[in-house]
Amino acid sequence: MTGADAQVPLTRAERFRLVWSRQRGKRHVTLVVVLALALIGGTAVLGRVTVDRVRGGSAAAASAEASPSPVPLSRVGEPRDLFAGTLGADFAVGEAGIVLPQAAARPPFTAREVAAALTQVRAALIQARLDLSMILGDTEPFLALLAPASRAQMRTDFEDSSFLHYATRIGSQDSADEIRVRGEMRYRAVTGDDGLPILRITTEYVWMYAFDVPRTTPGRAGIATIRDRVV
Repeated sequence: MTGADAQVPLTRAERFRLVWSRQRGKRHVTLVVVLALALIGGTAVLGRVTVDRVRGGSAAAASAEASPSPVPLSRVGEPRDLFAGTLGADFAVGEAGIVLPQAAARPPFTAREVAAALTQVRAALIQARLDLSMILGDTEPFLALLAPASRAQMRTDFEDSSFLHYATRIGSQDSADEIRVRGEMRYRAVTGDDGLPILRITTEYVWMYAFDVPRTTPGRAGIATIRDRVV
């Protein structure tokens, strides 16, 4: 202020503007410092969030690798559980699923006779449902286990395809890669129509046949299931 203006007392508003003008440089420095601190703080927070996300993604990927999907894609030379994710996952493999009950005497049959009969029935089950000869169409090994009087009737069953309730035939090319079995066998002595004693053996089993069918997407293998009850 110069001249006459210097002698005029300043108003409150004029004094405020004068102080504001003198402090402008300091305010600019303060503002820059505050903005810099805010930027550094924001960058640090953003960086931590990004690191946490990357670590979380890496942990999830590692967990996924450690716990593969129940039914992975088939690869050349890599074994694969064809029954993963199915009821057959807990079934025994092949003959191990046919467990004989303890043989006890059922008069007039002795424990030895009961054990022999159970063993014969087990052999017939294996030949009818599990053996490759039957699966590929050769019925003679199975028929040889039967009583001579029964063979002729059984042979006609395979001619008109009425054997499905006690035997399995798949085809000449595509045999099952694996077979799972679960069931039970029980027995009791009864009297036949002719008045003679009979040892009646009843079998109830579930047979699951897995086929490693080619495919390009994840999923279950081809599973064929048979449940039978044979007396």
